[in-house]
Amino acid sequence: MTQVQHTEAPAGPFFRSGRLPLAGLLALAAGGFVTIMLETMPAGIRPAISGGLGVSEASAAARR
Repeated sequence: MTQVQHTEAPAGPFFRSGRLPLAGLLALAAGGFVTIMLETMPAGIRPAISGGLGVSEASAAARR
């Protein structure tokens, strides 16, 4: 059986510095959080929206 010795680390920013790319991970996490929050928040405040507009919740949820 032949043994292969690897002398170089794999390419990529993670392997060159030996650390996690925290700035990129934090940006990705913040972007995901904001996206999910903006998608789900209108469903939670629908009663307040419909009450302020004086329409039913179903009418406030309808997209035109």
